[in-house]
Amino acid sequence: MTAHLRVERVSQLVREDGETRCVLSPVTANFAAGMFHIVSGDRGSGKSSLMSILSLTTAAARGDIFFGDDRLSALDPDEAQRWRARHIATIGSDNVVVPLLTFRENLKMTAALRERPEAVRRGKAMAARLGIDHLFDSFPAEFASADLRRTALVLALCSEPLIVLADDPTKGMRDPDARGVAALLRSYAHDRHAIIVAASDDRRMLAAADAVLRLAVP
Repeated sequence: MTAHLRVERVSQLVREDGETRCVLSPVTANFAAGMFHIVSGDRGSGKSSLMSILSLTTAAARGDIFFGDDRLSALDPDEAQRWRARHIATIGSDNVVVPLLTFRENLKMTAALRERPEAVRRGKAMAARLGIDHLFDSFPAEFASADLRRTALVLALCSEPLIVLADDPTKGMRDPDARGVAALLRSYAHDRHAIIVAASDDRRMLAAADAVLRLAVP
């Protein structure tokens, strides 16, 4: 059985102007494999902070994060980076879409870097499902923002990561496009028995979710 990702009493603090304030109240949650999870909450509730902790990009001020019985919060920064590279794909403001390469070339590069040649075939199928396969020979600078987000989604999923963390993946999308993204994330979680966690308050994403974790503003 695939291990679950879980957090226990995780919280985050930031220091600004000489003062320390809480940006994420203590959270305990279990993110099961094979399910599409949504983290929602009002602005300032700590959605991005929790996603950053889940991705091992930043350490929590307090609490622990586990994958099965493995305590990921005990990893040193280098170990965390290696674990993240092996198991986690992120979709957000830091999407890796190389601007000097076409969509097709980005897909081939991703497959080569991950040593997963079959990722090209899977990526093409996902792009067709999202309705962006006509962009294969175009450069990212020519894409609308919604198309760029969907391209990043394809690049993230094509190598079949175990854990996918998406920060507001449907931002600015029209209904059909947003529903297509939500459906793809949901089916990927179910079909690959993967852990999908998205930070979103988009009603179209919430409607597709298997589970919703709502955060409160500290």
